[in-house]
Amino acid sequence: MDSLISVLTLATLAAAQGAPIPADSSWEQVHWTRIHGSCMATGFFIILPLGSLTARYLRAYLPFQKWLGPHAAIQLIALPIICIGFGVGVHVAMYNGQWKVPHTKIGLTLFLMYWIQLVLGICTASTPSVALGSARPDPTAPPDTRHPLRARPWYALLHAFWGVSICIIASVQVRRGYTIEWPKKRGQPASEHVNRAWKAWVTIVPVLYLAGLVMLLRRQWSQERARMLNPGAAPATNEKYDSVATASPRVESKSV
Repeated sequence: MDSLISVLTLATLAAAQGAPIPADSSWEQVHWTRIHGSCMATGFFIILPLGSLTARYLRAYLPFQKWLGPHAAIQLIALPIICIGFGVGVHVAMYNGQWKVPHTKIGLTLFLMYWIQLVLGICTASTPSVALGSARPDPTAPPDTRHPLRARPWYALLHAFWGVSICIIASVQVRRGYTIEWPKKRGQPASEHVNRAWKAWVTIVPVLYLAGLVMLLRRQWSQERARMLNPGAAPATNEKYDSVATASPRVESKSV
């Protein structure tokens, strides 16, 4: 009688879950795979791009310390989510012996890239830069006529490139996860809603980022040039920050 009840219970559970799972999988592995995919997609695919967009738009309107806080906070919110997803992914890979499959290799690469990105961000934020507005005013410093990109430390440039690369690789990894890995574990493809959401997000994020570059990059460089031409000026306040983009201290000094 007990065995019959157990069989009926398992049959009911299987019917409720939909298609039967593959023979080399289990409901436990399906459960952990779902947690892994949800965490990694949330951290890498949603939160990290939002942090990049925050920096892209706020830096043209707020001083360095004002836009750095939201950008760093969003990126750090992803930290525990990514670590949980990575730990669960390691558990699934160890259970199935999947260390050599492309999805696992790409995941390990992304996890390492994320930590490198954090180090690059900390180095950039902690290095005084006149162009970025993180340096103290120095009345004795001569004007710097270089392009703002040349005035940045190399790791600041790498930080921006590295972040965009992570977002691109993560987009590919998420798609591989729900189109290749999930059907192997679950025995049926992911919902079409997942595919539609992925397509929408990989369209929205690049459009917003490129729009920020087109609309705000010249403004950002104008602000940085103004700071570089007058390194002794006090940091702009919120009320005066807009004027920095259109007024060069060197031009003003000539008109006096």
